[in-house]
Amino acid sequence: MAYLWAWDDDPDPMIDRPVGLRQPNENTDVFLVEALLVAIYEKAPKRPVPVLPMPGTAWGDLEDAYIADFQTFMVKQKRPTGIVSPIPPSMHYKTAIMKKYTMAHLIQAARSSVSRDEDLQLVPFLIKRFPFLKGPLGVIRNRQGVMPGETGMVEEVGGGGTETGTHGRRDHDPLPQGMTR
Repeated sequence: MAYLWAWDDDPDPMIDRPVGLRQPNENTDVFLVEALLVAIYEKAPKRPVPVLPMPGTAWGDLEDAYIADFQTFMVKQKRPTGIVSPIPPSMHYKTAIMKKYTMAHLIQAARSSVSRDEDLQLVPFLIKRFPFLKGPLGVIRNRQGVMPGETGMVEEVGGGGTETGTHGRRDHDPLPQGMTR
């Protein structure tokens, strides 16, 4: 399921599972990749196919054509796979760009396109333009996992209980007995 990934600064949209031909293609992950492609190619003078992908539809040949084009010309992959993989949680954003992760390049290109054309930040643009992403992009994760309370929504934590409010990770991961912070 798509979510927000908190690097070191502002959170970015992220997929949870790979997207592409013969991949799991979880609905919100597919929708997010399609929305990023639209943000990038919408005002581009040259497109691989005249018709843009429609966020909210299943993965197909149209999306494959756009990802292959993006991987070839923007990511500069020698052998495009047509697959968009999530970035490993332990990897820093700049490393993901350097290692040519398509998702990192999609985020970078969409962020650039949206800020140049709309003078907006990427996440508010995506939520405003594609309202069905509002729910998934309300979940924030970082290298330690989901951050309860960050969204202000009721979330399941720990042993299956639910809670609300703003509080930190320490509230759920107390130190072993006898240790202090």
